Amino acid sequence: MKDAFFFRQAKYQEYILKFCTCGFVATTNEEKLKKIDFLDHWVSVNLGKFVFKVHPEQKLFDYIDEEGNVFFLIGHAFNPFDGTICEKRILQIVAKQEASSEQSALNYINELTGIFVLGKISANGDIKVLVDCAGMVSLFYGVIDGDIILTTHSAIARLAYNLPVTQYANMLFNYRLYKLYGAFLPGDITQYEQLKRVVPNTIVSINGDSGQRSIHRFYPEKDISIAKDQQEYEKVLDRICQIMTDTMKLIPQKWGNPAVSLTGGMDSKTTLSAINPIYDRYRYFSYITSDAEQIDAEAAGKICEALSLNHTIYKVSANTQDYPEFEIVKDILQFNKDYIGRNNTNDICKRAFFAKQNDFDIEVKSWVSEIARANYYKKFGKKKMPKQMTPRRCSCMYKLFLHNRKLLKQTDDIFRQYIEQTKLQENLHGYDWSDIFLWEIRYGSWGGSVITSEHKYSFDICIPYNNRMLLDVMLATPLDKRRTDQLHRDIIAKLNKRINDTGINVINKNETKFREICEKIYFNINSKLPF
Repeated sequence: MKDAFFFRQAKYQEYILKFCTCGFVATTNEEKLKKIDFLDHWVSVNLGKFVFKVHPEQKLFDYIDEEGNVFFLIGHAFNPFDGTICEKRILQIVAKQEASSEQSALNYINELTGIFVLGKISANGDIKVLVDCAGMVSLFYGVIDGDIILTTHSAIARLAYNLPVTQYANMLFNYRLYKLYGAFLPGDITQYEQLKRVVPNTIVSINGDSGQRSIHRFYPEKDISIAKDQQEYEKVLDRICQIMTDTMKLIPQKWGNPAVSLTGGMDSKTTLSAINPIYDRYRYFSYITSDAEQIDAEAAGKICEALSLNHTIYKVSANTQDYPEFEIVKDILQFNKDYIGRNNTNDICKRAFFAKQNDFDIEVKSWVSEIARANYYKKFGKKKMPKQMTPRRCSCMYKLFLHNRKLLKQTDDIFRQYIEQTKLQENLHGYDWSDIFLWEIRYGSWGGSVITSEHKYSFDICIPYNNRMLLDVMLATPLDKRRTDQLHRDIIAKLNKRINDTGINVINKNETKFREICEKIYFNINSKLPF
């Protein structure tokens, strides 16, 4: 781990605002932040007993109600159900709803699309926070030496309090198969004992006086009702299409020059279909840094051609010599994600390349959609998952533990604590636990880290699927339709049949039948072993 003050060197000075891009830190002890040099360039805002340091490119909105409670939102949010695109107005509505009941406020929050942190600082100093639907902005929290700290980047807390990396995290990072399935941590842990991650679908509350913390799960809140026949399915399908269409209409109202990043995959095509009939309000692009991406980009180009849409392909060189700043960008990205994993050379080149582009003001990505596509059923070649969510099954979904059984056992314990502390097992309400695992662990941990610490290095991101009500409706469709992608094909057929008519669908070449069989054997056997 590098000394965090390497940015004092002259070569880093012009990149100073790329450290912890679009992040923030809130604390009850500002003194601890003064030794972190780059925070001198951030904006300071006092809310209640907290001092917020906010990156200049990040937006903070606040609203104080009549009782002195402070509601805040960091990031962006909009509501496709009532058409609200102003974050200040959203906070006012949340405050008004909460005056009635917390559940009323949560019902409204569940309608929001965006990438944000939302919280309330009570007049007595207590604070509670939650993140957007799938945690596409990372948020870490802790009470350290009596100080409350919240931050999008764990490196800030590490620097402020000289936090040591746990023995477990060191073992995990050095495990030779750690990089498989993505660089992220299990449950709600971080690499520091004193810091935890805010999990999607939960609220974290911290007592302002005692520092006592509690976790409240607010989703799922009621039994899921799966469409039982074709007539019910059609109604659900209409609802999904309406939400998606309304979402895509609001994005160009909120941002003047949005661009959709496209591949030939199912999620991307579904997003494209929902833009019909306002295609002129968006730009469309793909990028190429590898052979696999070339296949994606060319497929996206053919689909756009069939729709008479202009499509730009950015050819991003993967030659590090083409980027004099390559090593600097690499260092910053590693620091931003606090060294939990290494960035691929291609990804570093992309960030360096797109940081110099200004063709659009926000990228519309099709992430999160996979939550509705029964991802783990495909991964492990299953038509039916085990009914019970167990720590071991979570560990098997998290990593391939073939050699280090001690590490596997420790990971089991972490997932056991996660399930108990977030009260997940008793609050599944009939939802498929593998979908929730993908939602809260895979996306909430890995996805949030990638968006927060890597992609935002280049430009802001909007994810139209990142809406709890939309995902909830999509999960209410039959498993078979989700597992076979029939749901997404039906959405496309309703919104723009011409996309399906192209017959173009790019499939990840890594997802081979042989790999599926191997992973199924691994999951079936390892999830039953007692050691």
